Amino acid sequence: MRYCKHTQWLGLAVNDGDVVLQNTDRLETLLEDLPDPDEQSPSLFVFIGNRSKAMAIKELAKTFSPPPDYGHDTRRRSQHDDELNRRGRSKLNGRRTHGEIHLHIHPPSTFSSKPVLLAEGDLPSLDRSRLLAIEKCHETANRLMDAGALITPTLSECADRLYFKLLSPFADVFCFFADDVGGLRPIVQRLAIWLDLGQPSTLPESTRPKIIIVIERDGDDYNGDELASSAFKQMLSEETTIDISKQFSEIKVLSLEAYSKNLSNKSRHRELFEHLLNFSDQVREAKVRTQTLFSACHFAAFFNHVLNHIITPSTGPFNFISATRIDNAVPPDLGIHLTEFLQNIRTPQKLLQFAIPMIASSLLQDAYPPDMHCKLIIIP
Repeated sequence: MRYCKHTQWLGLAVNDGDVVLQNTDRLETLLEDLPDPDEQSPSLFVFIGNRSKAMAIKELAKTFSPPPDYGHDTRRRSQHDDELNRRGRSKLNGRRTHGEIHLHIHPPSTFSSKPVLLAEGDLPSLDRSRLLAIEKCHETANRLMDAGALITPTLSECADRLYFKLLSPFADVFCFFADDVGGLRPIVQRLAIWLDLGQPSTLPESTRPKIIIVIERDGDDYNGDELASSAFKQMLSEETTIDISKQFSEIKVLSLEAYSKNLSNKSRHRELFEHLLNFSDQVREAKVRTQTLFSACHFAAFFNHVLNHIITPSTGPFNFISATRIDNAVPPDLGIHLTEFLQNIRTPQKLLQFAIPMIASSLLQDAYPPDMHCKLIIIP
């Protein structure tokens, strides 16, 4: 895979009072570098937080840090990195600011049928941000959010649409780090806002992403996760009357060992990654059953269509089927042609044996052109 230190993928910035959505070709670059993007089907994990999130990403995406120096003692360097992790002083490569979402890939999964993409960002609450830097190794596009609308949305409102409307149709798991965002209550409030935005896409409910909320373990209490999950769901029910199961298939609060414990960064996050993979497998199985597990090529193509969809004031869900017809629109006079054709069918026998099969096969072949997503993908 080509080495590049820039991980910026999406960004929100306020420019002359307008909110600008920026995106780089980071997703396309990662997916095109896969060994077989037509056959591999990516999974997307979305991490939301700050320092604790950065510690998890540093362990799960051990790439895009400075390239390894094989001329030094790697064991000593590894021990030094673990010490930095325990103290919470390690940083991901590159600057971070409000409204930015960075994208990584889990290196061991690159050659598997299930490449794992890791998106990470924060929950901006203030209208302060900067435009993404223009880098020679990435293309950057700018889109004005809600162009022509009477009221300009805030940075926070646009971030909600970015996470929920843009990323949730593709994500297997959302992972919130409660310590980074002020505890459970801000997450409850954020999810309630997301639910108010309405259905993000027309994909089946069974394929909705799952949610993991990471908290710090209280002492040696290893049995408190179920109680914490129940308490969180109760808080959410008090915040909104909308059934969260319509948009998210499961919510789990997961406690990890405190940073004060003498654990390596890898050991501390092992349980988290196991839950992420387990949840992802469940979502992927649902996508297989509904034939909505997209190849890397289709993943990137659909993502760009959704990107264009969310910048408009429209509140309607993104229709994946309609998107496949954008470059192959249904002729407006199709009904007229069908009527003229059927007028030449004189007997019920010809209607059943000739006309109906002919129309059905024509519609089927037109709806599934070459390279169309139309096959059942089996999870190994």
